[in-house]
Amino acid sequence: MKSVSFKRRQAIQGLILVSPWIIGTILFFLYPAYETFALSVSELDSIKGLQKHYLGFNYYRNILFESIAYVPMYQRVFKEMLIRTPLVVIFSLFIAILLNLDIKGRGVLRSLFVLPFLLGSGFIMQQIMNQGLQDEMGDTAMGTDTTSISRGTILIPREVLWYLGPKVANLVMQFLSRITEVLWKCPVPIILFLGGLQSISGSLYESAKVDGATQWEMFWKITLPMIGDIILVAIIYTLIDMFTESTNSVMANIHSMAFKSTRFEYAAALACIYIVIILVLIGVIFGIAALISKSNNK
Repeated sequence: MKSVSFKRRQAIQGLILVSPWIIGTILFFLYPAYETFALSVSELDSIKGLQKHYLGFNYYRNILFESIAYVPMYQRVFKEMLIRTPLVVIFSLFIAILLNLDIKGRGVLRSLFVLPFLLGSGFIMQQIMNQGLQDEMGDTAMGTDTTSISRGTILIPREVLWYLGPKVANLVMQFLSRITEVLWKCPVPIILFLGGLQSISGSLYESAKVDGATQWEMFWKITLPMIGDIILVAIIYTLIDMFTESTNSVMANIHSMAFKSTRFEYAAALACIYIVIILVLIGVIFGIAALISKSNNK
């Protein structure tokens, strides 16, 4: 009886600890999600109180089968995420391994890599990141496509760009833009990977060195398997972060449709489709991770 009461007491304590999360999920996720879906299959009678009547899946039908703009837009965003997410995760893991080495100034280096995350949350820094390169590069007389390489790209002197010519300058600036975006997304995954790397016992590496294992072999046989769960968390975090960023074309379109065109029902349908795509993608990732874990256990 004592053991049962102790387990029950532990269960109650655990429930109390997670109750803020449960309440927050119900109030700030499940209820808004329900209201969004209800709005997507309805037509508003009055914005005040969101008074509406049932309409059906007309908006979904229009988005998926009648409109020629939205499906390609979803495809572009999906393709972009599949390219950017592996870059961020791999680059973050590489930096975390370097920062985990026993070198002088390690604390300062870690702070420098976390700094973009701390600064990026401010309004002023967001404006700096979103501004174009028109002022820095002058007019577009040299023919460089500045619209595709904005958002706070690492800048190089415009004299160098003039010397390189329009085509090469475009390639260089697009490459720097990609590197900038990757670096800006890395701080949180770096922190996750650092925590995972520091949780690995040093005795494992010492035993492997005694057996003659190289650094490359220790990475694949010890480091990577031990931080498998951290890699999964980093992938999910990076995906959600990129899918919900304000510069995302789908997010921008949903915001414009809702708050500029005041077509809240249509924006809700766009958002629901977008959420389903994200959930399916996350489900696929979890399925692949489960298969990999099952094969490793065998």
